[in-house]
Amino acid sequence: MAEETDGDVYADDGQNPELLSALPWDLEHVPLEFKRLPVEDTIQRSVEFYNFMSARRTVRFFSTDPVPADVIRNIIRAAGILFKH
Repeated sequence: MAEETDGDVYADDGQNPELLSALPWDLEHVPLEFKRLPVEDTIQRSVEFYNFMSARRTVRFFSTDPVPADVIRNIIRAAGILFKH
């Protein structure tokens, strides 16, 4: 049986067949190793994240300086994490 949420249909097992067909056949499953942080650490990290994000600005001027390939790879890897789930 499928569950419908906001017009999207998901299989009961959480697998989206359209997404699965786009993934490499040899993609390794990495199980979540969740560690709950102490409340004090959670608060401190949230303050640091807020301070970092509040300093962000959108710009419409772009540099012609080269970007190291490793930086581009890490950006793509980070974006991939967002679409794994």
